[in-house]
Amino acid sequence: ELGMMAKSGAVGFSNGNISIQDSLIMRRILSYSKMLKKPIIHHCEDLSLTKDGEMNEGEVSTRLGILGMPSIAETIILERDLQLVKLTGAKYHASHISCKSSVESIRMAKNQGLPVTADTSPPYFQLNEISILEYNSIFKLNPPLRTEEDREAIIEGLIDGTIDAITSDHFPVNADMKNQPFNLSVPGCSSLETLLPISLRLVKSKNIDLIKLFELLSFSPSKILNLKGGSLTPGNPADFVMVNAEKSYIIEGKKFKSLSRLTPFEGQPCEGKVTGCWIEGKECI
Repeated sequence: ELGMMAKSGAVGFSNGNISIQDSLIMRRILSYSKMLKKPIIHHCEDLSLTKDGEMNEGEVSTRLGILGMPSIAETIILERDLQLVKLTGAKYHASHISCKSSVESIRMAKNQGLPVTADTSPPYFQLNEISILEYNSIFKLNPPLRTEEDREAIIEGLIDGTIDAITSDHFPVNADMKNQPFNLSVPGCSSLETLLPISLRLVKSKNIDLIKLFELLSFSPSKILNLKGGSLTPGNPADFVMVNAEKSYIIEGKKFKSLSRLTPFEGQPCEGKVTGCWIEGKECI
């Protein structure tokens, strides 16, 4: 009941991390959302191509003897959705984009003037499939970590505006479900606490400046969802954080506030720490 949800305050619609496979259903969803002027946020994955897969399909998966999931599985569903966007004119947001071909598809759609936005997450611009060489299940994610070429394409997409936002893709997993043989473990990780420091690496490496980073983390998500916020301007909620961008420390999952403390960035040095937080003008930490 999209209409009732919109009336109740929903700012967009998503099926979580389960990709919608039926094209007719997707067309209807986009048509309804067009009338409601709300974006559809979609995880793109052709499940027939990723069934039983454990990591990115390629040379590394072949060498490790792990069943792979091709990056084209993401792009096929994305391309289908973009054609349906062209048909319906609905607002569409592709979530946690992970590969070069998807970046190219979104770039082309934007050049055609389609109402399309996209996001990615820190693992896809900081890590690649080489991380899995030791069969460590903490690096098992969905989408999976891709090639170095894909990683570089994601960074380029952030630089040129093809990718509009950086999200945490926080998908906490119980330790008992994660600490298993690679093929039996559940994909996902805790990523709220690492979103800022890992994203700040884009600034430290001079890929983008600090203003651009906070646009990706704050202003753009607000704009995509048509929410007030994301900037310190009159009339917006006084929701903001104070950040020490030079504060250095080692990432330790055991110190996370989240009940899931498993992160692919465990033990990595980083810079950037939130030192204060205000919600509606009231200090929280």
